[in-house]
Amino acid sequence: MKNPDASSARSIQGNKAVNLCKVVESKSAWLMVHFILDVLTVLVDVSQKFQLKTAVVSDILSEINMAVQNLQKLKTVDGPQLRNAYDKASPDLKGGVTAFTSARAKLVDALLAALQNRFTDSPEEILEACEVFSLVNFPTCKAETEGFITT
Repeated sequence: MKNPDASSARSIQGNKAVNLCKVVESKSAWLMVHFILDVLTVLVDVSQKFQLKTAVVSDILSEINMAVQNLQKLKTVDGPQLRNAYDKASPDLKGGVTAFTSARAKLVDALLAALQNRFTDSPEEILEACEVFSLVNFPTCKAETEGFITT
């Protein structure tokens, strides 16, 4: 255990606090936090689709494809949270947006690669294999069941 009164402990904690203040006061960090809120909005929609008890593979794949398209848009077009952040940014924020622009592109590229690697390798094959489970293909009335169901 370290003595909190020791000079080395105070300097390490002091350095951490100084660095945290620099990050909190930076314009890039302010913008990134709001950009992540826009990204999370897209990803939450995908997550909620997966969690539905009535989820169908085709619906999930459709939601993933929409998420990919929305993330690609967010790479260059500001979402609502980020637009709001630009409008409400304090003039006291320090630095430019170069670091944010670079980090924004890297984050979106990483998310797109993860989505495409995990879920969209061959969506057509997945859809064809799971089409039999779609409730849309089930009969809607007794007349449509003739020849299929024996009682």
